[in-house]
Amino acid sequence: MVTFQGRDLASARPKFNLFHVTGLFKTGYWEYDKNMAYISLEAAYRIFDIKEDELTLGLKVDNYYRVDRVVDWVHRNLPIGHYIYTWMDLNRPLFEALQNEKVGIGFVVMLIIVSGAFNIIGSLIMTVMDKRREIGILRALGAKPPLITQVFVIDGLYIGFIGTLIGVFSGFLLTLNIESIFNFFEFVVNGIREMFYFLYLMPMGRPPLPVFELLSDSIYYLEGVPVEIHFKDVFIVSALSLLLSVFAAYYPARKAATLKPVENIRYE
Repeated sequence: MVTFQGRDLASARPKFNLFHVTGLFKTGYWEYDKNMAYISLEAAYRIFDIKEDELTLGLKVDNYYRVDRVVDWVHRNLPIGHYIYTWMDLNRPLFEALQNEKVGIGFVVMLIIVSGAFNIIGSLIMTVMDKRREIGILRALGAKPPLITQVFVIDGLYIGFIGTLIGVFSGFLLTLNIESIFNFFEFVVNGIREMFYFLYLMPMGRPPLPVFELLSDSIYYLEGVPVEIHFKDVFIVSALSLLLSVFAAYYPARKAATLKPVENIRYE
């Protein structure tokens, strides 16, 4: 380890310190794994000329989402003059960016749901136009408009339920296997890259293309994609999808209920 000692930059001189590596650690966070090393407190006192009241101590908690409780307890038990920073404080810009991204993703999901609702409207309108004769016969046999409306609303709800069920199942399947999907995609792309190199680049004496990585740890600071499923959000999105399906089916259902039975039977 190389350290610099001196009163200022002009007088600083490098000092070499020899350490024996006894082990390697890996947190999965690229920035920590690349830049951090651990030494004993005695060595830190000797090398950096640190006093005991100048130390920075780190605490590991069981539930990092409730770190505020630990902060309150530490504040009550430490003398005045100490500063406490949590992992949320040190990474606040990142978390704010992620929160904004979450809002944006929610807006995109809402647009997808609304688009699906319009598809339901179009599908049911086509069904109404195709079933005009059957609707006219039902009306002629005494079926009331509320009954016709109910039939098409249930049809729209059924379409929304099937679509929501498929979407939730597919979402769980992709989420729980996201690492395998990414690895497979990288394997395919890198295989094509190798073939391209051996067939075209190597005969021309050119270097190979860089290895393809979907999530490079030097860019995203993570070696994998952490996944945490919030069932509350799944329930809200699913319920909203079903509700929009009912609303989307209401207009075609009302249109079907207002068709005149005599005219529909006459022209069919």
